[in-house]
Amino acid sequence: VLSQTAVPALMTGKYLNPRGPRPRAYPRNLLTMVGKAFDVRTVQPDPRFCSSRICPQSEIELTASNPRFGDFGRSARGRNFRSFLEILQPRRRDAFYYLHLVAPHAPWSFLPSGRRYQPDRRPAADKEVSGPGRAWKKSTWLVTQAQQQHFLQVQLVDRLVGALIDRLRSEDMYERALVVVTADHGMAFEPGFPKRDTRKETIGEIATVPLFIKRPFEEEGKVSDRPIDLVDLVPTIADVLNLSHVWEGLDGTSAFGRMTFDDAERSV
Repeated sequence: VLSQTAVPALMTGKYLNPRGPRPRAYPRNLLTMVGKAFDVRTVQPDPRFCSSRICPQSEIELTASNPRFGDFGRSARGRNFRSFLEILQPRRRDAFYYLHLVAPHAPWSFLPSGRRYQPDRRPAADKEVSGPGRAWKKSTWLVTQAQQQHFLQVQLVDRLVGALIDRLRSEDMYERALVVVTADHGMAFEPGFPKRDTRKETIGEIATVPLFIKRPFEEEGKVSDRPIDLVDLVPTIADVLNLSHVWEGLDGTSAFGRMTFDDAERSV
């Protein structure tokens, strides 16, 4: 359920009813918005958000896998990431690059180096439950083991972000670029509880996601405790890029605009 509602919320700037009808397409979204001012470049574009007219599919011939990415570089997710690095290059017209990388999402099979240490498979603590998602067995040892496997793959993603920054710098694009790295949802690692179906005991693990924003020519960063939500990303990007075409009725507001804890209602 989260992947079917959180990603559309992130891309449209609007909350969605998880129990309501799910549209097959979202014509008013981040990519169609920026597509009026920028060339949109993405790897394996999601048809819900980007038509072939806005997101042309280009064939990318990859060279032999870079040892920097290990076995991960030869996996489907690794090839998508490597393809994304390849399309990052200066263009005559400013471009907007977008990648939805399913990582550190399970299956957890890779070390931080990118080396594969086990086949893709569900963790031993996994169990079927009624309703959305899956849950953990009541074995603390098995759930802790799964969490440690998750942490290993998080460290791999950290290296991928480093590779992204290196690529932008090597192409002389980093300083003037807006860079946003975030996730659509978290995961709970509590024995006996659902992984992604929120409970009072686990909502903090599921609802809290990382968000990194580097603005063009920003010289010094800071940690902010403002109550930012995924629906705030579309208006934030529109604000930073000074886009004139922004739809009315968005549920989010710019992370760099006026906002207080009192007037910010959060939704999961």
